[in-house]
Amino acid sequence: MAVTVGTDGYELLEAVHAAGAPAWLREIPALEVLRMVWVQQYYRDHDGPRLRGKGELPPGAVAIRSPYDTDAGYGVKPGVGWSGYKGHFTETCETSRPHVIVHVATTPATTSDVETVAARHADLAAADLLPEQEYVDAGYVSVDHILDARTQYGLELIGPLPPDSAWQARDPEAFDLTRFTINKLPGCVRAVSAGSMAGCRICCGTTSRTSSTPT
Repeated sequence: MAVTVGTDGYELLEAVHAAGAPAWLREIPALEVLRMVWVQQYYRDHDGPRLRGKGELPPGAVAIRSPYDTDAGYGVKPGVGWSGYKGHFTETCETSRPHVIVHVATTPATTSDVETVAARHADLAAADLLPEQEYVDAGYVSVDHILDARTQYGLELIGPLPPDSAWQARDPEAFDLTRFTINKLPGCVRAVSAGSMAGCRICCGTTSRTSSTPT
């Protein structure tokens, strides 16, 4: 069925782009969408058209999911996937006052939540609606955004930080972020020994490694 549909689509496109075809046919938006979808979904050689494999498809951010809305992307959240957009809502949450939506943003479904933080803060600041504290879920939190919110707007961004995805966090013999402590001396960080590995000091950009000698 997929091969038959692909063949029919190519025949239509070839007829539209033939030398004797009226030029205005190539300007019909639906035919341009058809051409882009066929480029993304089909591969054609001397054996005819075939559907592209999983590794041959375009990235989700540019893939056309619906011929009726070429800007709609495919979004994924735990346990659910959808074609369309994302809506981001910000509302007041004081227990003694009514809850009021103060900001709404619509983004492509492929846009990560954390990418909306800076624009939302700028919009709230322009409307003089910045709170003292903003509570968000983990998708909207990063260290940079926490620091930027505080330094630029005096806003405390509160939410769970995403887990450390570095390879060191998965290797019990490596130094991940939890193994470092910062003392009061500027620029000095000490690493706590992990397993059989020796300690490591990073001080003012200089790294030295020491080894312990059994007594």
